[in-house]
Amino acid sequence: MGYTYKWVLNDDPLFKTVMQFRIDNYIKIQNLDIACSISSHDGKDNAHALVYDKEEDLIGIASIEIVPQTKTIFFFRIVIRDDLKGQGIGTRVIGELIDQVRDNTFSCVAGREELTYTNIRLSSGNKLLGYYKRFGFYVIGERYVENWKESFYTIQLDLESYYSKKKKQQKEGKITQQEGNNKKEKENN
Repeated sequence: MGYTYKWVLNDDPLFKTVMQFRIDNYIKIQNLDIACSISSHDGKDNAHALVYDKEEDLIGIASIEIVPQTKTIFFFRIVIRDDLKGQGIGTRVIGELIDQVRDNTFSCVAGREELTYTNIRLSSGNKLLGYYKRFGFYVIGERYVENWKESFYTIQLDLESYYSKKKKQQKEGKITQQEGNNKKEKENN
């Protein structure tokens, strides 16, 4: 079962819902300063997904930056409702977002020409680095943030390698799409 994604831009009235969800389920919980947590990635050319479950409850948000020059999509905010964390929802949402990159969902959302994106990048702290590596992300850069007293890593997923590996696993009968989703959910519970 997939989730429903409602894509909006920064000038859409629903963008306020995206920002409030981020404040309630990420910024306040992490005790972050709101002004410092609204990043330069929140620019006008970005797209934001409101993620709904089958009951049409808002369960998460995902924000992306489209970088057509490098054929890269940058995931800069993926936030799941706090009371739903630890249930495998984030893993499923990330998998579905990767598929949406392959299917080029973002071009029409952001009013861009259709491109074949080859990479997905995001920034991760030490805590989630291993989690993202399970998808096939690998470190391409590191920076230390003094206020957080932690290193943050720029990590990348090459889509061609990701789908080649996935296809090989399915061909060998090691994994079906549904088994893969179920396995990821069990690992996160």
